[in-house]
This record gives sequence, C-alpha cells and structure tokens, in this order.
Amino acid sequence: MFPALVLAFIFIPIIEIAVIIQVGSFLGALTTIAIMVITAIIGAALVREQGLRTLFNLQSRMAQGELPGTQLVEGVLLAVTGVLLVTPGFVTDIAGFLILVPALRQALANRLLTRMQGQVSASVHGFARQPNDFGQNGGFEQPRGFEQNSGFQQQTPKSNGDTFEGEYQRKD
Repeated sequence: MFPALVLAFIFIPIIEIAVIIQVGSFLGALTTIAIMVITAIIGAALVREQGLRTLFNLQSRMAQGELPGTQLVEGVLLAVTGVLLVTPGFVTDIAGFLILVPALRQALANRLLTRMQGQVSASVHGFARQPNDFGQNGGFEQPRGFEQNSGFQQQTPKSNGDTFEGEYQRKD
C-alpha cells in the first residue's frame, strides 16, 4: 500500500497540472480559477450536508444497538472527499464528486468494510501474530490476572467486580 501512496503523491499532481493547463488554455486562466473555486465551495457544502446525514444515521444505528460499521467507513470516505474537493484541480474534483454520490459511496464503503473484516479475521486467527524471536507474544508479556485460552488470544479478567488487583511501586 505504501508504494501505491508514493506513486499517487507523485503522479496525481502531475496529472492535475496537465489538466489545469489544458483547461486554462481552452477557457482562459480566470475562468479556470473561478471553476476550481466554485467546485471547492459547492463540494464543501455537499460534504458538510452528507457528513451530518451520515452522523445522524450513525447515532440512530447506535441507539438501536446496532454496529454502525458502514456509517463509520462512509464518514471516513466523506472526510477524504472533503480533502479531494478542496484540493485545486479537476481530477480530484471528479473523484470527490463521484464519492459524494450516495450509492457509489455506500458500495465503496461496503467493499472497504468487507476488506477490513477479512484482514481482522486473518489476524484474529493467528495469521498476523506469529511467535518470533521475542517470545510467544511478540515481546509482550501476558498481564498478571489474565488467563490465556486455547485458540486465539482472548483475555478475561479474574477479578470479582470493578477492582483490578496489581502492584504499585513509586520511583522518585
């Protein structure tokens, strides 16, 4: 993923500059700048409106006791969209306005959520945490008062209430 981000940070500005030059030579410099400012203002207003709508959907899902995974991912996508729309350029504006389409954003959010769940599932089943040179838990010791179940790493406290037992040592 890191190489893809590096390539994006290199090639997207180059593409944006080329498109701005082409549009500027066709429409003129002032018209091109005006279009970019207007798309930034309209985009910011749309992101704000849809962000608030997503926030209300998230709160209602949580009030019903449901996990709002899709709404959380949509909120992140809207934040990215806000950055895309405020960034000067036509390619980023097109990408931002496409993400503002609710059906496309929801499909993208569902796809990202499915991908993230697959990665979390792989790490829970031990594919991401393998024993290494630092010991069984990758250099992290199991806290006292917790037991380790067979299978994957579930931790259940052995306390009988809200009190956690432990040792305290003051070092001045």
